[in-house]
Amino acid sequence: MLAQLLEKHGLSVRTLPHEAVSRAQIGTLDARDVGVVCISYLDISGSPAHLRFLIRRIRQRLPSASILVGIWAAADPFLRDQGSRQAMGADYYVGSLRETLDACLVESRKAAEVALPRHARLELVAQAGSKEPQG
Repeated sequence: MLAQLLEKHGLSVRTLPHEAVSRAQIGTLDARDVGVVCISYLDISGSPAHLRFLIRRIRQRLPSASILVGIWAAADPFLRDQGSRQAMGADYYVGSLRETLDACLVESRKAAEVALPRHARLELVAQAGSKEPQG
């Protein structure tokens, strides 16, 4: 469902099983053109050390990618515990599809801006600040 939502908004999506980012397999992961990694959990009860290690492996393999952790039990105490979230090391923690979409769109815009030549970025900024229609 998340993949379909992101694709509907023009984002490229690739879904992978947990095994693809295991210690044994992460070295074979195709890391080209990955801007955001979304990690999905239904529940993260107890000590989430496994999540911390997973984020660490992903950071090592994809150092420039943003990492988003989706915990689909929106009432999960982890989402409200700032200290736990900081210790994990992800860039975003979300509890809904809407929050996930918003974060992914923000990262997509950042990536598009970085990919543009400097003069094009300046032009976009100028157009965004202009009150007159361009064209």
